[in-house]
Amino acid sequence: MLMKITCPACSFTREVDEGKLPPAAAIATCPRCKERFRFREPEDLSHPRDEVRAPPTPPEAAPDPRRQAAEAYRRAAELPPLPDEELTNPWENPHDGYPAAFYQTAVRVLFAAPRFFAGLAPQKPLARALAFYLIVGLVQIGAEQFWLAAFAKILAPRAESDPQFAQLLTLLSREMSLPLFVLARTAFITFELFVASVLYHVMFRLVAPGRTDFSLVFQVIAYASAPGLLGIIPLLGSLVGFVWSIACSVVGCRYALRISWTQTLMALGPLYLLFALLFVQASIVAQGL
Repeated sequence: MLMKITCPACSFTREVDEGKLPPAAAIATCPRCKERFRFREPEDLSHPRDEVRAPPTPPEAAPDPRRQAAEAYRRAAELPPLPDEELTNPWENPHDGYPAAFYQTAVRVLFAAPRFFAGLAPQKPLARALAFYLIVGLVQIGAEQFWLAAFAKILAPRAESDPQFAQLLTLLSREMSLPLFVLARTAFITFELFVASVLYHVMFRLVAPGRTDFSLVFQVIAYASAPGLLGIIPLLGSLVGFVWSIACSVVGCRYALRISWTQTLMALGPLYLLFALLFVQASIVAQGL
């Protein structure tokens, strides 16, 4: 009986004789893009490492552009060879479930940003990257509200004797219900992500018109938000996470778009300078109110 096996990464399909497969064979390696994936549940779990390889790809089959781009960049940057697993995005291929994939992706962004962003594929759907970004944002919102409530409770005695301090606590407290607050913040950070992606894309179009791709820029900004998870640490966690996210976005754009550091800084430098000036201006206006 013939079994059709389709690679989830590149859609390469091959039919194999199911009767010739070992009972415990459940993992296949795509001959085109080298992606490893589960194609069925094994009948015998005593040999979980058994693996079946599909027949060789015909000579005319096109090579995987993701691997070609990553290897070309590796040679140009004199990096060591990239193992197959470092070319995959766990969040895009959640073999072990979404919680594990989210954790693995966040760790790779935090501690192996160049390799992670170099493996991003262009022209990908934006839904997965947006979902990752929103999860990070919701964690930040939850941590922010938790620590704000904790500090307000600790400092409540001071507010009773200091009217100005009491007024400050009132301004920091939210005036809407928690569900509406979370919904409003989610809509805002989603809008923020798309606006930032458009601005980044425009700047890179000016500096390196032949290298930019909107989906790549969107993915970089979305996954670069991973350090925002440090917001669960009180006091300096949010600040460190913000600075780390900016650094990851700069590194991510450089490696994902395969451009030089000079081009990256030429594109993002004016943008960050504009943001800084707007922030200073907003602070001055707030102090004057």
